[in-house]
Amino acid sequence: MATINGVARPASATVRVPLKAYLWDIVWAARIIAAIALLLAARTLPAVWHEVSFLAGLAILTYPARSVRWGTIYNFLIGGMFFACVPIAIQYVIEQIMLGGRAQVFGSTIVAATTEEVLKVLPLVLILLIPSSTFRSRHGACDLMLCAAALGSGFGLVEDGLRHKVSYPTPESPGIFSYAIFNDSRGGFIGHGGSAALIGLTLGVLLYAIAKRKFVLPATLVVALTTAWMMVDHALSNYQTLGSPSNWFAPLRWIWIVDRRGTLSPYVGFFLIVVAIVIERIAIRRALRAIRHVTASQCAGYILRPLREGYGYPQLRECVMRLRNVFLYVLTRRQIGYLAVHASADHHRAEIARAVANRTAEVIVFQKAVERA
Repeated sequence: MATINGVARPASATVRVPLKAYLWDIVWAARIIAAIALLLAARTLPAVWHEVSFLAGLAILTYPARSVRWGTIYNFLIGGMFFACVPIAIQYVIEQIMLGGRAQVFGSTIVAATTEEVLKVLPLVLILLIPSSTFRSRHGACDLMLCAAALGSGFGLVEDGLRHKVSYPTPESPGIFSYAIFNDSRGGFIGHGGSAALIGLTLGVLLYAIAKRKFVLPATLVVALTTAWMMVDHALSNYQTLGSPSNWFAPLRWIWIVDRRGTLSPYVGFFLIVVAIVIERIAIRRALRAIRHVTASQCAGYILRPLREGYGYPQLRECVMRLRNVFLYVLTRRQIGYLAVHASADHHRAEIARAVANRTAEVIVFQKAVERA
């Protein structure tokens, strides 16, 4: 026996796609088309490629410890594009209405750096503050980093679109096989997506500290210092085109020197990301020791089973849906691992227990479906 949309059917029965599934395919296609139209509305394909390739590369790099879905990353990217109007509106009010457009240096350094670095990740912070949500417990620091990077990339895409930016300098970033990890870094600034990613990573560390009730104050200071670091790099990267470093306030000039004119932050960020991937991979692996997992050969047989009945659209669609189920199974198991890691917080135990029960049931259903296939 196998299942389609939760309905049991004999293995020899012909695969049929109900009308509701066709309608869902149409809605899914319309969602993708709308996203492409929104991205192309920026009128700068290099900007789209820069932000999307950065996010895709970061998601692939963090896959060993990632539990957040591609659709969630996509939603945060689009959300970042829409939420970009908030810092832009605040900057317009301060620089144009309150200051009358007479403080260009102050606006490009203090106002821009402060509002953008704080407000880019504000939607993620608000989601984490929802009391009834298990989002903060289902995901790790690498997942929060990806969500924050998507918000920052959405803002960067809107900013580059408004400026009609069509070319980028060579990124100042570590690379893998000639691919720059932070491909939007330039002029001493790690980029909007990169700075938001580092802030999101420290937010994940803070959540671990809160769950364990240990080192909460140091973790809070790490979040504050990382945000300040990104502000300084952003501000001085903008200011270096307007003045000489010798005129800068001494502490800021020292930060700029220690950071090697902003070129050190991408390498420090890459090192922190790799460390986070290794630690979280070990943590969820230990947490999932008691949960049985299906093998790669079982998953392959499960995915290709519909092709025994033909190669039409229903069979091919069923293969795609089963491949999607395999990826969701992997991510769901990791969410159970993160829930187990965060389970020490007393005030979250009831919500975490319910989330673990729901996701464990999903994993068991998938394992039985694979065994029947």
